[in-house]
Amino acid sequence: MEQSCFVSSAITALLLLLVHGQSLFAGATTYTVGGLDGWTMEQAKIWPKGKSFKAGDYLEFTYNYEFVNVITTAKKTEYDQCKLPVFGIYQSGRDFIRLHRGHNYFFSGMGGQCQLGFKMAIFAE
Repeated sequence: MEQSCFVSSAITALLLLLVHGQSLFAGATTYTVGGLDGWTMEQAKIWPKGKSFKAGDYLEFTYNYEFVNVITTAKKTEYDQCKLPVFGIYQSGRDFIRLHRGHNYFFSGMGGQCQLGFKMAIFAE
């Protein structure tokens, strides 16, 4: 009887986790940064304008990893100074990055591109 009660409790907990987990992701939207052009210097400047983002949304970055990467930081000073953080360096050519609540900063850290203006700031509600 005790084992049956444990199994029943475990199944109930698992079902609650599944239902709750689905509701966490149900409201998330995935945006392709730059649309068909992908993550480029030009798109970094214009693409976010007029869009509303929520914490938990995902940004899909597509780019040629031989020439561009994606650096993400929550620190405005790192963004302003184009400083590479310890974590948050993406270079696969196709990356999905989850937005956190507040300011999210992105830039390309290759070949001085950030200093030339290849950067993007997004605020997520």
